[in-house]
Amino acid sequence: MKNPKKTERKLNNVIDAWKRLDPEAEFAGFTNEAFATKVDPSFATRLKLKEIRLDFAKWLMSRKEADTESMVEYYRLIHGIRCHPDHGDNSPILRACGYVMEMEMESGLVRPSSEEAA
Repeated sequence: MKNPKKTERKLNNVIDAWKRLDPEAEFAGFTNEAFATKVDPSFATRLKLKEIRLDFAKWLMSRKEADTESMVEYYRLIHGIRCHPDHGDNSPILRACGYVMEMEMESGLVRPSSEEAA
């Protein structure tokens, strides 16, 4: 089926109705318990997916916390490069990291913003 929630609802409905209305009846060679056992992988998979979603959310938060701490160290390092007597604000290392070097700013080099270019 294309709709997992609809599938789950249908399976639960047939098991519950059968159990309430005629638990001793057999249909298509199944008792209620045998049918429930046969379709249990559908429910077990849903439970596993729920656990995975919760774990995924937890790992997203862990990544966010780790990235916050990493960026503190990143800026500490960038400031260390800028303050280093052999490198400073015109360091090729800063340029390679995506920063505009001080001498480029002083050159009058202007890059129009995307709004101005339009």
